[in-house]
Amino acid sequence: MCRACAVCQLGGLIYFTLMFVIVFILINFFLSLFNLLPIPPFDGSHIVGGLLPRKWAVNWQKLQSLGMLFFIVLIAATWAFPDSGLIENTVLPPVLWMQERYFELAEWVARGIAG
Repeated sequence: MCRACAVCQLGGLIYFTLMFVIVFILINFFLSLFNLLPIPPFDGSHIVGGLLPRKWAVNWQKLQSLGMLFFIVLIAATWAFPDSGLIENTVLPPVLWMQERYFELAEWVARGIAG
């Protein structure tokens, strides 16, 4: 095996690792924003319930029992209309925005460390 091939393999490993980390971060951002959807049983519904006035919060609590039904309808709509991009169009834009901010922060930190 020549030295150049070993360097190419190392470069491929670094590229693979970098792509793995980027995809891992993107998936985690997506899941965190998906969890913040104001649909019971997600955490976003509890946040909305906490921000509502007491009068409305009581009614919101009643809707919590229907949360799993809303979730099942969301999944069924995604399966029934796969080309609609229902989840992608609502969750992906904020995820990409957060990803850009994360990379800007990482670049700023890297420049600060590099001096």
